[in-house]
Amino acid sequence: MVRDALALLADLPQRLGGIGDALGEARQDLRQLVVTGQSQDARVARIEEAMVEFNGRLATIETLVSQLAHDVADATDRLPDQDTGPLGKARDVLTGDSS
Repeated sequence: MVRDALALLADLPQRLGGIGDALGEARQDLRQLVVTGQSQDARVARIEEAMVEFNGRLATIETLVSQLAHDVADATDRLPDQDTGPLGKARDVLTGDSS
């Protein structure tokens, strides 16, 4: 029994060495995972910044289109009735009417 215990103790460094190697590999894998996670976080942050900029530009475009539609409506409201000659035709062109 003592002999078996001494044999196990003698084998212990070799067994622990295998565990240490496995732990070293796991630690390296974790380091790579952390680097990959940081890279992905940075990429997501850049995409989020681009989306904020895109949304701002889209809001500007929507405002300009709305203003343009309002300006066209104002201009067409000031035109005379359709049956009054060239100005009526101009109104048709501006409004897209083809009566």
